[in-house]
Amino acid sequence: MVVFWSCKTTENAKYHEKIKYLSEPSIDLIEQFKKEIVTYEDPKTHNGYVKCDNVERSKGHLLFVLYGRVEVLIKPDKETHKLFFMNCEDN
Repeated sequence: MVVFWSCKTTENAKYHEKIKYLSEPSIDLIEQFKKEIVTYEDPKTHNGYVKCDNVERSKGHLLFVLYGRVEVLIKPDKETHKLFFMNCEDN
């Protein structure tokens, strides 16, 4: 299995604060997603990706909905090959 990305959060991100309020099954889905997404050369090919054609509105962020129950927002940095996990408020 080839790994194309590493998963990160920014220092001031509120992403981890949000996780405290999620149920166990949702946390498991996010952890599984983290393991999967790093193996996708283009994260947009993941089946949980939700397409947004409005570049100005998305600001380069990618939205994923995992099994219809958990929303995950990431911002890929193609130069460093890092996927930054974000909250909508971090945007």
